Amino acid sequence: MQTTFNWGVILAGGDGSRLQPLTQLLSGDSRPKQFCRLLARQTLLGATRSRLCQIVAPEHTLYVVNDQHRLFYKDELGDVRQQNLIEQPANRGTAPAVLYALARLRRMDPEAVVGFFPADHHFDNVSAFHRVVAGAYWAAREDPTRVVMVGSVPTYPEPDYGWITRGTWQPRTSVAANFPVYAVESFIEKPKQPLAMSLMATGALWNTFIMVGRLRTFFSMFAAAAPRLCLGLGPLVSSVGLAGESLTAAAVYSETPSVDLSRDVLMVQPERLSVMEAPSMGWTDLGRVDRVLALRATAQMPHAGADADLRLAAS
Repeated sequence: MQTTFNWGVILAGGDGSRLQPLTQLLSGDSRPKQFCRLLARQTLLGATRSRLCQIVAPEHTLYVVNDQHRLFYKDELGDVRQQNLIEQPANRGTAPAVLYALARLRRMDPEAVVGFFPADHHFDNVSAFHRVVAGAYWAAREDPTRVVMVGSVPTYPEPDYGWITRGTWQPRTSVAANFPVYAVESFIEKPKQPLAMSLMATGALWNTFIMVGRLRTFFSMFAAAAPRLCLGLGPLVSSVGLAGESLTAAAVYSETPSVDLSRDVLMVQPERLSVMEAPSMGWTDLGRVDRVLALRATAQMPHAGADADLRLAAS
């Protein structure tokens, strides 16, 4: 399924604070969840790499990390080319992380079609993941004016997830993707249970935070929605690939506030977005202890029988 046009960015710079009590117990140190073997012999980052390599060639895969976590990723990402490793001086939220990655990729391939993938998610059905993501890349090529979000058909009314409501069906893009594609009508973040039940009943989708689009489309969205962030990161964007990039990054990040990609860039311009309706891929956002422990029990992880003790200790 790989093509020479596909590029991918794995977002692995988060602090994993909500899961920190559990990861501390499992690993014995302060590593964030993406560098922890929560569900298998691989870390969550390693599992993300394994899934994505069927769609995006390793040399076309970039990694956004936090330099403060270097102890935890230096060996696992030791085979990654330096130009493919984006080491942020600090965590300033998802928007600066994505913009930094876009700037690095523009030096490598200005015509890129790029997908962004969180490193802390789980998929039961990897084959379905491959089909869906391949479809998202095709859909993004078909309509260069929009970024394609991947929305998973919900299996229960989860109030802790983000939801996407669908607008007009886009037949031409749907044909290219082999999955239904719709305009995005709105985003709803962490709805209360009655609203989550209503959203599920009316066909809204879980937001997996996987998104694919042309490089120039992403830059256009940032320029329209977050001009102050673009201005603040301007010196870094200009210095990418040049001597002194890391020093510029440190100076710029010290003055950069935390900016959330979903809230501050995507939600304010849904007209620039499409959402692809993905069949159930067994997707889980591993942001809560109970979800991790449920998956560990299902996967029959070694010592999973002792996870009740972990649940109590991490609560």
